[in-house]
Amino acid sequence: MLATPVVLAAGVLKLPSPAGPAAAHIHGQVIFGFFTAAIAAYAAVRFLSRYFTTRTLTLFAVHCLVAGVAGIVRFA
Repeated sequence: MLATPVVLAAGVLKLPSPAGPAAAHIHGQVIFGFFTAAIAAYAAVRFLSRYFTTRTLTLFAVHCLVAGVAGIVRFA
């Protein structure tokens, strides 16, 4: 959730790129992808905001511990 403003700024910075001559025939796909990504990002942020107000991060902590131990076992 902290990365949302940075991702938005990066998207605004790259906005002229799909409008150039190299992207002459993909404007429809770019617009569709933009709106799909915007809806998915809004839904994810809304879900996480509600989730974290009612639940703890215990499940995420267990996931991190299991992934860390698996990484150590695999790469050690």
